[in-house]
Amino acid sequence: MRTHQLRYAFTLVELLVVIAIIGILLGLLMPAVQSARESARKASCQNNLKQIGLGVQQHVQSNGFFPSAGWGWHWTGDPDLGFGRSQPGSWIFSILPYIEETVIYKFASDGKPNEITAAQMAGAEQAGKTPIGLFCCPSRRRPMQHQCTIYNNSSSPLHNSNIPTLSNRADYEANAGSVKVMWGGGPNGLAAGLAGQGFSDMTNSNGIVFQRSEIKPAQILDGLSNTYFGGEKYLNPDNYEKPYDAGDDHSMFAGDDYDTQGWTDAVPLQDQRGRADYWRFGSAHAGAVNMAFCDGSVRAIAYSVDPTVHTLLGHRKDKQVVSVPQ
Repeated sequence: MRTHQLRYAFTLVELLVVIAIIGILLGLLMPAVQSARESARKASCQNNLKQIGLGVQQHVQSNGFFPSAGWGWHWTGDPDLGFGRSQPGSWIFSILPYIEETVIYKFASDGKPNEITAAQMAGAEQAGKTPIGLFCCPSRRRPMQHQCTIYNNSSSPLHNSNIPTLSNRADYEANAGSVKVMWGGGPNGLAAGLAGQGFSDMTNSNGIVFQRSEIKPAQILDGLSNTYFGGEKYLNPDNYEKPYDAGDDHSMFAGDDYDTQGWTDAVPLQDQRGRADYWRFGSAHAGAVNMAFCDGSVRAIAYSVDPTVHTLLGHRKDKQVVSVPQ
């Protein structure tokens, strides 16, 4: 005797209902997933700054002062010229030996500190286009080579490197203070630079890192834990991967410039499309910008921070006690 088993199947209406329910659940879940991912990226960014801060601390222990900003945007790092006022490259270049990036640091070494050779020029170009993940905020962009067009005219020479078509970038900058002092591109030649000629008067700079600076811990009268060393820089999202932002058009190893220096006379901003603002600190993160202090600590500073507090945290010797936002 043959028996018949009933077969059950979804109707079209039932299938559509299930798909709709799945869509609703995914819609509810995605913001949570995106929030978790951004929290992880923000934590990674904070860790970047922590590692950078440790490198800065080691620089201070080895040399007695915080890294210098270099000579100006017409110069890049030279490993044969040591640290401090004799180093033409950026503060980022100066901490490379202290963050396990000695290989990149030595690319331009030719053993001849008093002259600029072809080998040095080629090595400096290679160093300047080598991305370093530690200096890239994961919420903003990946480590990559960027187009470099800033040197395409004769008014923007690069004295100690071949002219690059590609260069690296940094999402972090050092605290130049609450007072903007224009520094210029630096001296026109190596001999002049080593002799201390062709530089701006930086007497009024009250930050930690500026042209030819050698700020010692004892000179930070407000306390290391109450003074910014640096943090994330503001950047127009339209230019994350384009060379059109004045605060993001050089290699991270270029001397004193907007690319690696920030000021605290204006509060930090979250990155905004269409807005160019290369003087201040800022971030791709919502709510707050990550800032590193001179004691090596890293704290999130809200965009709503009191402007006076933010200004004072960038001033190393105002002797005014402020409560650091938590």
